[in-house]
Amino acid sequence: MEATSPVVSLPDLHGRDDLLRLALDYYSPDTHFVSLGDVIDRGPGGLEAVRRLMELEAQGRATLLRGNHEALALMPLELYGHYQRSGNLEAYREALTAFGRWLSAGGEAVVQEYGGFGVENYPPELEAYLRSTRIAAYVDAHGVHAQVPEGPSVLCTHAAPPVAFGPYSAEDAALWLRPKDGPFPLPGGVVLSVHGHTPVAEPSRIGDHLYTDLYAVRSGTLCCVRLDDVPARLSEGRPLEVTLLGYPTASVRFRHERLARLGTPLPHRAVEVRG
Repeated sequence: MEATSPVVSLPDLHGRDDLLRLALDYYSPDTHFVSLGDVIDRGPGGLEAVRRLMELEAQGRATLLRGNHEALALMPLELYGHYQRSGNLEAYREALTAFGRWLSAGGEAVVQEYGGFGVENYPPELEAYLRSTRIAAYVDAHGVHAQVPEGPSVLCTHAAPPVAFGPYSAEDAALWLRPKDGPFPLPGGVVLSVHGHTPVAEPSRIGDHLYTDLYAVRSGTLCCVRLDDVPARLSEGRPLEVTLLGYPTASVRFRHERLARLGTPLPHRAVEVRG
């Protein structure tokens, strides 16, 4: 995507299609959304959220990143495909084990939405979504890029920068690591990284990393960050454009009692659902 339209991040939805619809209504029709992953599992609206995001992607209005829950859902597919190609029963057993692991992590909600399926018969649209996700995206004033662009940019991944870190591969780091594992190195030219994955009481900055997952599935609050003007705002000393959509006031007690307080909380605008 090469454009000068606003680019906004969407952290972990976990089935909260209602909050996705709220974000689409709030931002202008030319906004490009970067989903930070974990769209599926736990909540009841993952199927509709997937369909909505796939439609946006087809229109050139969304970039879909992989979260650890998408990775958990994709692993049984990959192992079952290996079994189909090789006839190796051990691969089939591994696929069943991986499927059970995904179910226990929240995938049961997705299976129920579809009326039931197993490793042998994943819904085609779910498989298409899972395979369409990528590990990282970079955002600058010109749009969203698959590789680091020239000039300052913002890195988007689910959990942490995609840089091999200790025993973790670059992909595993991007999907699984937590702030306690950092700080993490950033690729050259990247001025800030933006993530979901780790639930926090408030959108928070730790060094050059921004964490935005407010556990929307329970808090009913989605933290969105405008990304395309981040380098300019940082260089000029202006605050980032951070917006909390849904029930930010009603969820304050839950978030502060149940979620971690990490780093430096960011100033933000709260937009409440009415009614």
